[in-house]
Amino acid sequence: MAKLATYRGHARSHLTLGLPLIGSQLAQVAVQTTDTLMVGWYDVRALAALVLATSLYLILMIFFSGFAWAVTPLVAAAAEQEDEQRIRRATRMGLWLVIGGGVLCLPIFWFSAPILRALGQEADLALMAQEYLRIAGFGLLPALAVMTLKGYLSALEHTRVQFWVTVGISACRN
Repeated sequence: MAKLATYRGHARSHLTLGLPLIGSQLAQVAVQTTDTLMVGWYDVRALAALVLATSLYLILMIFFSGFAWAVTPLVAAAAEQEDEQRIRRATRMGLWLVIGGGVLCLPIFWFSAPILRALGQEADLALMAQEYLRIAGFGLLPALAVMTLKGYLSALEHTRVQFWVTVGISACRN
Protein backbone atom coordinates (compact mmCIF):
# COMPACT_ATOMS: atom_id res chain seq x y z
CA MET A 1 0.00 0.00 0.00
CA ALA A 2 2.93 2.32 0.68
CA LYS A 3 4.12 1.85 -2.91
CA LEU A 4 0.71 2.92 -4.22
CA ALA A 5 0.86 6.13 -2.19
CA THR A 6 4.36 6.77 -3.50
CA TYR A 7 3.18 6.22 -7.10
CA ARG A 8 0.25 8.56 -6.56
CA GLY A 9 2.55 11.21 -5.18
CA HIS A 10 4.89 10.88 -8.15
CA ALA A 11 1.99 10.94 -10.60
CA ARG A 12 0.60 14.07 -8.94
CA SER A 13 4.02 15.75 -9.12
CA HIS A 14 4.39 14.86 -12.80
CA LEU A 15 0.92 16.13 -13.62
CA THR A 16 1.47 19.33 -11.64
CA LEU A 17 4.62 20.02 -13.66
CA GLY A 18 3.54 18.54 -16.97
CA LEU A 19 -0.01 19.74 -17.55
CA PRO A 20 0.88 23.45 -17.70
CA LEU A 21 3.69 22.63 -20.15
CA ILE A 22 1.30 20.64 -22.32
CA GLY A 23 -1.23 23.47 -22.15
CA SER A 24 1.31 26.09 -23.21
CA GLN A 25 2.45 23.94 -26.15
CA LEU A 26 -1.16 23.42 -27.26
CA ALA A 27 -1.80 27.17 -27.08
CA GLN A 28 1.23 27.81 -29.31
CA VAL A 29 0.11 25.18 -31.81
CA ALA A 30 -3.39 26.71 -31.87
CA VAL A 31 -1.95 30.13 -32.74
CA GLN A 32 0.27 28.69 -35.48
CA THR A 33 -2.62 26.68 -36.93
CA THR A 34 -4.85 29.75 -36.96
CA ASP A 35 -2.13 31.78 -38.72
CA THR A 36 -1.66 29.08 -41.36
CA LEU A 37 -5.40 28.77 -42.00
CA MET A 38 -5.78 32.53 -42.37
CA VAL A 39 -2.90 32.78 -44.86
CA GLY A 40 -4.20 29.77 -46.81
CA TRP A 41 -7.62 31.40 -47.17
CA TYR A 42 -5.95 34.62 -48.28
CA ASP A 43 -3.74 33.28 -51.08
CA VAL A 44 -2.25 29.90 -51.98
CA ARG A 45 1.05 31.39 -53.21
CA ALA A 46 1.35 33.35 -49.97
CA LEU A 47 0.85 30.09 -48.10
CA ALA A 48 3.57 28.44 -50.21
CA ALA A 49 5.95 31.31 -49.41
CA LEU A 50 5.04 31.06 -45.72
CA VAL A 51 5.80 27.33 -45.68
CA LEU A 52 9.09 27.94 -47.47
CA ALA A 53 10.09 30.72 -45.07
CA THR A 54 8.96 28.79 -42.02
CA SER A 55 11.08 25.81 -43.06
CA LEU A 56 14.26 27.90 -43.07
CA TYR A 57 13.20 29.74 -39.91
CA LEU A 58 12.54 26.50 -38.00
CA ILE A 59 15.80 24.87 -39.07
CA LEU A 60 17.78 27.76 -37.60
CA MET A 61 15.50 28.15 -34.59
CA ILE A 62 15.76 24.48 -33.66
CA PHE A 63 19.54 24.58 -34.09
CA PHE A 64 19.98 27.53 -31.73
CA SER A 65 17.24 26.44 -29.32
CA GLY A 66 19.57 23.68 -28.18
CA PHE A 67 21.28 26.30 -26.04
CA ALA A 68 17.91 27.23 -24.52
CA TRP A 69 17.05 23.58 -23.83
CA ALA A 70 20.39 23.08 -22.08
CA VAL A 71 19.37 25.63 -19.44
CA THR A 72 16.77 23.29 -17.88
CA PRO A 73 19.10 20.52 -16.65
CA LEU A 74 21.82 23.00 -15.68
CA VAL A 75 19.42 25.11 -13.60
CA ALA A 76 17.76 22.01 -12.10
CA ALA A 77 21.13 20.61 -11.02
CA ALA A 78 22.13 23.96 -9.50
CA ALA A 79 18.76 24.30 -7.77
CA GLU A 80 19.15 20.84 -6.27
CA GLN A 81 22.43 22.01 -4.73
CA GLU A 82 20.85 25.38 -3.80
CA ASP A 83 23.55 27.19 -5.76
CA GLU A 84 21.93 30.51 -6.71
CA GLN A 85 25.06 31.73 -8.48
CA ARG A 86 25.11 28.71 -10.82
CA ILE A 87 21.38 29.13 -11.49
CA ARG A 88 21.89 32.75 -12.53
CA ARG A 89 25.03 31.95 -14.50
CA ALA A 90 23.45 29.09 -16.47
CA THR A 91 20.42 31.20 -17.30
CA ARG A 92 22.49 34.25 -18.24
CA MET A 93 24.89 32.24 -20.43
CA GLY A 94 21.94 30.52 -22.11
CA LEU A 95 20.45 33.93 -22.88
CA TRP A 96 23.74 35.23 -24.28
CA LEU A 97 24.15 32.18 -26.51
CA VAL A 98 20.63 32.34 -27.95
CA ILE A 99 20.87 36.09 -28.50
CA GLY A 100 24.17 35.56 -30.34
CA GLY A 101 22.57 32.82 -32.43
CA GLY A 102 19.60 35.02 -33.22
CA VAL A 103 21.87 37.84 -34.34
CA LEU A 104 23.79 35.43 -36.59
CA CYS A 105 20.50 34.39 -38.23
CA LEU A 106 19.39 37.93 -39.13
CA PRO A 107 21.66 38.32 -42.19
CA ILE A 108 20.62 34.87 -43.40
CA PHE A 109 16.96 35.89 -43.17
CA TRP A 110 17.60 39.32 -44.68
CA PHE A 111 19.35 37.87 -47.75
CA SER A 112 17.39 34.61 -47.97
CA ALA A 113 15.98 34.99 -51.51
CA PRO A 114 19.29 34.12 -53.24
CA ILE A 115 19.73 31.17 -50.86
CA LEU A 116 16.23 29.89 -51.59
CA ARG A 117 16.67 30.37 -55.35
CA ALA A 118 19.96 28.45 -55.18
CA LEU A 119 17.99 25.63 -53.56
CA GLY A 120 15.67 25.53 -56.58
CA GLN A 121 12.74 27.69 -55.49
CA GLU A 122 10.86 29.99 -57.85
CA ALA A 123 12.10 33.58 -57.79
CA ASP A 124 8.77 35.15 -56.80
CA LEU A 125 8.21 32.64 -53.98
CA ALA A 126 11.76 33.19 -52.76
CA LEU A 127 11.15 36.95 -52.67
CA MET A 128 7.86 36.52 -50.81
CA ALA A 129 9.56 34.19 -48.32
CA GLN A 130 12.39 36.71 -47.89
CA GLU A 131 9.86 39.45 -47.08
CA TYR A 132 8.35 37.25 -44.41
CA LEU A 133 11.77 36.28 -43.01
CA ARG A 134 12.89 39.91 -42.85
CA ILE A 135 10.00 40.56 -40.48
CA ALA A 136 9.89 37.23 -38.64
CA GLY A 137 13.66 37.21 -38.19
CA PHE A 138 13.40 39.88 -35.53
CA GLY A 139 11.02 37.60 -33.65
CA LEU A 140 13.67 34.90 -33.40
CA LEU A 141 15.60 36.76 -30.69
CA PRO A 142 12.66 37.01 -28.28
CA ALA A 143 11.48 33.50 -29.18
CA LEU A 144 14.84 32.01 -28.23
CA ALA A 145 15.00 34.14 -25.09
CA VAL A 146 11.52 32.95 -24.10
CA MET A 147 12.60 29.34 -24.65
CA THR A 148 15.55 29.93 -22.36
CA LEU A 149 13.35 31.47 -19.67
CA LYS A 150 10.86 28.61 -20.04
CA GLY A 151 13.72 26.21 -19.35
CA TYR A 152 14.65 28.24 -16.29
CA LEU A 153 11.05 28.23 -15.01
CA SER A 154 10.61 24.51 -15.72
CA ALA A 155 13.76 23.66 -13.81
CA LEU A 156 12.49 25.62 -10.82
CA GLU A 157 9.06 23.95 -11.12
CA HIS A 158 7.21 27.17 -12.01
CA THR A 159 5.39 25.72 -15.02
CA ARG A 160 2.06 27.43 -14.31
CA VAL A 161 3.67 30.78 -15.03
CA GLN A 162 4.59 29.54 -18.52
CA PHE A 163 1.08 28.32 -19.16
CA TRP A 164 -0.67 31.53 -18.17
CA VAL A 165 1.79 33.74 -20.02
CA THR A 166 1.41 31.65 -23.18
CA VAL A 167 -2.38 31.66 -22.92
CA GLY A 168 -2.37 35.42 -22.29
CA ILE A 169 -0.14 36.14 -25.27
CA SER A 170 -2.20 33.81 -27.47
CA ALA A 171 -5.42 35.53 -26.43
CA CYS A 172 -3.94 38.97 -27.16
CA ARG A 173 -2.70 37.86 -30.60
CA ASN A 174 -6.03 36.61 -31.78
